[in-house]
Amino acid sequence: MHVSPIDPDGVSPVELQERIGADQRGDPYLLFRDASGGQRILALGDHAPQLTIGRALGCDVCLHWDEGVSRAHARLERLGEDDWMLVDDGLSHNGSIVNGERLRQRRRLVDGDVMCFGATCIVYRAPFSETRPTVTV
Repeated sequence: MHVSPIDPDGVSPVELQERIGADQRGDPYLLFRDASGGQRILALGDHAPQLTIGRALGCDVCLHWDEGVSRAHARLERLGEDDWMLVDDGLSHNGSIVNGERLRQRRRLVDGDVMCFGATCIVYRAPFSETRPTVTV
């Protein structure tokens, strides 16, 4: 049985409902656990085309509890309307990990990618990122 990096003890019914709601809205979002283990959902469509990830309190995605995260660790950049890219560019001392591999360059994210910064893992969700059939009128 596969254990989720953000849900090692499973997910509660309330958290599952929050995830279903986020999926139904259809916008890309980040899913992670905060210092107390609470679920956090950050809708990316509600934010600027560039977000900072780091330990500093001014970061858009602030992971202040994780000492393995640099103050300014990485960035997320919007590509077009709904796509996002993770950029580290040497900002962090420990680097960024995507799906178990160290990020060596910019990387376009796809639904389900697991990004790790220090000991904190964040799942990128893009619920409606698959190609939809073209309707001919």
